[in-house]
Amino acid sequence: MTHDAFLDAVQERLALDDEEEASNLVTVVLETFSEILYRTERDTVSAPLPEELAHLLHAAKTEHTREQVERLNAAAFLDRVQARADLSREDARATTEAVLSVLREATGEAVLSDVSDSLPASYAEIFPFMTPPNAGTAE
Repeated sequence: MTHDAFLDAVQERLALDDEEEASNLVTVVLETFSEILYRTERDTVSAPLPEELAHLLHAAKTEHTREQVERLNAAAFLDRVQARADLSREDARATTEAVLSVLREATGEAVLSDVSDSLPASYAEIFPFMTPPNAGTAE
C-alpha cells in the first residue's frame, strides 16, 4: 500500500475533508503505537510499509530490553492520542481504530497478529487486529 493510499483510506474512514488532517492523525496514532512496541516488533510492522509510514513506527526511543518497552493500558493509549491530536475521547478511539485498521490492511493480518501476542489484553477494546478476551467462547 502506498503512502497516499494509506492516507486516503484513513481520510475516507474518518470522513475527513482534509488530507493534512488525515496525515496528522496517522502520525499521532503510529507514533503512539510505536511507543508500546519492542524494536523487533516495530521492525516487523514497518517492513511492508512505505518509508513515509515506516519511519513513524521508529519514533519511540530505542530500548535495550523488552522490559523497557512502555506498556500502557488501552485507556492510557487513548489518553495520549486524545491529548496529542486534541480530540474528544470518542474521536480518539475512532481515529485509533481507523488508523490501525488500515495498518492491518497494509501489513497483512499475520504481522499484527504476531505483535498482538505481546500486548496487554485491554488493547483488544481499541485495536481492530486483536481478539477480545473470551471471544468466541460459550458462556
